[in-house]
Amino acid sequence: MRFISVVLFILFISACSSTPEPTPKKVVVLKMAPVEPPFKRPTSEQLDYLDVLRALEVDLENEEIRQLYDWVKAEYDYFYQTNFVTGSLVRGNRYIPYLQYRLRQAGLPIEYSYLAMIESAFKTVALSNKGAHGVWQLMPATAKELGITPEQRKDVVKATDAAIKYIQAREAAFGNDALLIAASYNAGEYGVSKRFVHVDSERYNYVTVYSHLPKETRHYVPRWIAATMLANQIKRQGKMPAPESVLITDKDYQIAPLASALGMNKKEFETRNPDFVGEEFLSNQHNFIVHPNAHPVNAVDGLHISAATGFEPQFIAGGQLNIATRASAELERKALLAKSNRKSKPTIKRSPSPTSSKVVSQTQSNASYIKVAIRPGMTFSRLNRWFDVTETELVALNPSLKKGLRAGSEIKVPATNVSVKQYKVQAGDSLMRIASNHQVELDDIRLVNQIKGNHIRVGQVLTLYLPEG
Repeated sequence: MRFISVVLFILFISACSSTPEPTPKKVVVLKMAPVEPPFKRPTSEQLDYLDVLRALEVDLENEEIRQLYDWVKAEYDYFYQTNFVTGSLVRGNRYIPYLQYRLRQAGLPIEYSYLAMIESAFKTVALSNKGAHGVWQLMPATAKELGITPEQRKDVVKATDAAIKYIQAREAAFGNDALLIAASYNAGEYGVSKRFVHVDSERYNYVTVYSHLPKETRHYVPRWIAATMLANQIKRQGKMPAPESVLITDKDYQIAPLASALGMNKKEFETRNPDFVGEEFLSNQHNFIVHPNAHPVNAVDGLHISAATGFEPQFIAGGQLNIATRASAELERKALLAKSNRKSKPTIKRSPSPTSSKVVSQTQSNASYIKVAIRPGMTFSRLNRWFDVTETELVALNPSLKKGLRAGSEIKVPATNVSVKQYKVQAGDSLMRIASNHQVELDDIRLVNQIKGNHIRVGQVLTLYLPEG
């Protein structure tokens, strides 16, 4: 009996100490509704279009994506039937690697580089009827706001920095919406933001404000996307222009020795760099010089883009070559001219009393004279240097000069120590070369012929006053 009681007690204790296993709960798996693509069976063009939108991180709903595509497709079809994109890519081949390099540095999509294609077809001298200028087509006031001068709009490096600054400023205004940023590049920030008041929805984007934008801006953004699509297709098909080796320098080097240092003669240099046909020097802005070398050539300081640099800009210091710039060549020319004048200074017979009008009259009867047209900026000191004649003698010959030099009038000067040459500009001439060949001052040629800057044209006739002796 006692044994049975003990067994029952042990069984009771075991039952109380054991915990029953919980009944397993049924796991419910939530099925997410599949994300519908904007196009059920996208065409190759639609796939390229979606690739561009992804690269730009565009946030659009499916319906908006489809609506935008209709506008893009119209521009795409137009570009496809023309050579605008291919021609622009050839022209911009020397600039695009630099533009995309700077955009990557700034953390921006490289697709913005094709805004420059839509703006100017990559023409540095492009000028709109509204006054926008350069590859990025900046207005003068906008250029000043962005920290560059109106003249620097032609400078691809300076203008690219300004364009990046503009895009970054618009990012803050439009919440990184690339389409609205591009629209504002065309219409201005206020020209886009003021359209928001017409939108009932609080979903502000390019598609929702499209109908309220100016007509030009409605075409501008789809045109940009279409051009980017075509550029990507051309690149994917291997039809992109072959990458070029480029030297970027902001020094106005003399072209002939620079071309030689880069392995080219003058003719080949001009073929590869048609902007400099007939020029003796580079410009004093950033020059993009195409050359045939696969590796950088340390002829001068500058940024180099080539296969060896992965077609990204790399600064390389120049070697021991001392290639003249415009300023150093002018100083050398003036030094040679001064040395020549010291060796052989033209002479003129003087009367014992140059202040005597009577003696001058006698000289006048025995001497030949030339007529000189007085130009704005001419002075008695210049006339003295050119013709070796004093102000007193000039006044004696030309009584009207008692009241001073008057632009537009003509005076007589003795021709005994100077000759007048009418020089016809030839192909390949430059003002610097003409001045050097005739040993006259460059500024004198500009003044006598009323030339601003260094621009001359083939066939133009220049008046030169040449010292004799």
